[in-house]
Amino acid sequence: YGLVGSEMCIRDRFTKRRVWFATDDGLLKYEPRKDYWYLYTTEDGLPSNKVFRVDPDGKNLWLSTAAGMTIFRWKRKGRTE
Repeated sequence: YGLVGSEMCIRDRFTKRRVWFATDDGLLKYEPRKDYWYLYTTEDGLPSNKVFRVDPDGKNLWLSTAAGMTIFRWKRKGRTE
């Protein structure tokens, strides 16, 4: 996934079928089975694009961001990528 020009402090977390990366540009999801990447940003509901830590909790993710802690419901109905 091209995040050219960004300083990335990547911390990864694995869930059953996905790898999550906390970056300075948002929350990056990778699905190895599909070789699919998606970058979630404030446009997807993140409080900040600067994500420091990801902690999976069932279908939700706890995120530590520059704007504080939040639960990100990435799999909610109606969300498109």
